[in-house]
Amino acid sequence: MRKILLGTAFSVALLATSCSTTKTADTKKEEKLATVVGTKWQLADATGTALPTIKIADEQKMIGNASCNNFSAQIKMNPDGSFFAKNVISTRMTCKHIDTEVNFLNMLRKANRYKVTAKRLELYQNEILLLKFNRMP
Repeated sequence: MRKILLGTAFSVALLATSCSTTKTADTKKEEKLATVVGTKWQLADATGTALPTIKIADEQKMIGNASCNNFSAQIKMNPDGSFFAKNVISTRMTCKHIDTEVNFLNMLRKANRYKVTAKRLELYQNEILLLKFNRMP
């Protein structure tokens, strides 16, 4: 009888430990996503005087400046790293380098995945890096 009780107690302890490990991994992903909300980012590795900037206003909205025109988008950033931007709209001022701005907004629409660290936000289309941002103070 003692062997059965010990075996059962060991099984329950093992099960509880494995469940808490999974929860910790999920919690870390959610915490990473929470640290993105409210942050501002500037496009990295680009030339020009007015570099595009973005702000993750909340889990569902991004606002920013595409170098000349302001824009906003509905977004979805999931803890698993998936990313979607839709309904990307912008003001329509005439700008000297409008092609660059149009390309930036198109890449934003194509992104379907993201990676974030304390200083860097990267947007990907599958495995292809589309946009790389540096965190702004």
